[in-house]
Amino acid sequence: MKKLLLIALLAISFAGNAQTQVDLGAKKVSESMTTVMALSSEEATQVYDLVSKRNKDKKALKEKFGDDVEGFKVEGKEVEIQFNKDVKDLVGNEKWKIWADFKKAENEAKAKN
Repeated sequence: MKKLLLIALLAISFAGNAQTQVDLGAKKVSESMTTVMALSSEEATQVYDLVSKRNKDKKALKEKFGDDVEGFKVEGKEVEIQFNKDVKDLVGNEKWKIWADFKKAENEAKAKN
């Protein structure tokens, strides 16, 4: 009985930890987007929700596809396209362009290293 209780507590602990990691990732990305695009607090909250949803959707896809990397890439790209469309609709073209330019510069800097 004690072993069963211990196993249940460990399972709950790991599930809670995974959720926290997703939330921390969403927080980090949304804070970066908020700073770069100079978002209002309302926009920042909505962006956080979109990032969190995207992260959860991609996590579910990883579980669904397991070792099928190509299947994950195809469906993951669809999630990214929808996420980008949703954020662009939320913040507008001007702010979206600022974010796209920022990400392009960031990726170019990473490629040089």
